[in-house]
Amino acid sequence: MVCFRSILQSKNQRKKRKIGKIEENEALRQTKEIRATALYQMGIIQLKQAEQETALQSFSMCLKLRRSSYGNIHPAVAAVLQNMGVILLDEKKIARSLECFTESLQIRKLIHGRRHPKVVTSLRHIGRAHQECGDYTQALKYYQDALKILKTPPFHSPSTGGPNNDLIEILMGIGQTQQSLGLLDEAFKSYKEVERLLRRIKPPRRAGLQKTAFDSRIINTLKIMGDLALDMSDMERAMSFFAEAAKLSGKEEDRNLLINTIPPAAAAA
Repeated sequence: MVCFRSILQSKNQRKKRKIGKIEENEALRQTKEIRATALYQMGIIQLKQAEQETALQSFSMCLKLRRSSYGNIHPAVAAVLQNMGVILLDEKKIARSLECFTESLQIRKLIHGRRHPKVVTSLRHIGRAHQECGDYTQALKYYQDALKILKTPPFHSPSTGGPNNDLIEILMGIGQTQQSLGLLDEAFKSYKEVERLLRRIKPPRRAGLQKTAFDSRIINTLKIMGDLALDMSDMERAMSFFAEAAKLSGKEEDRNLLINTIPPAAAAA
């Protein structure tokens, strides 16, 4: 009888120690999550304040905690890697940024499947990284992979009240890489599609928000198409784009700047 009680007490003690260990691990995990979230939010704020190096440190510490808490395959890990890649790309550290973007893409494909908005965003950033280092063929491939997902129904992206911003950025990237590869007609079509999408965007009705902030993207695209038309020796079309850009700008200095981009021979004509 005494022996049975002793065995029972021993079992109860082991059970309590096991429960205590589980509770301790859970408390530790929650503490890590709180610290990781704080570091992530801090990194976002630092990034908005253009404190890239400090933000990168915050994201790096966050990444270690999130890997420890969630493992390597988790949306929170992919999000940190994505932000680290953006910072590294801005700092022209292409190889390291590609490592971050590629791992983030692999995680997102495993979690969300191959046709998801976050996968599109990762593909776009990889395309941009290749574009930055002059690998235009690879850049075009990733941009086109992203575009294929966006244009294959039934693809559902978050409702933003207008065209998908990823779509606009991808088409602009495609146009730039096509232009760099000498595919000028194709580039022109991509830029024209960007202009069409931008004109569909309705500025939100918020106090103090200037419509010119939205027109500036259209103006910039028109100027790009004007420069491209000049490269294609299409002076008439170039002048029409520059004139439209000047009209939207409404500023005399911008109008003069745009007119001055026309070669003297074309202006005389």
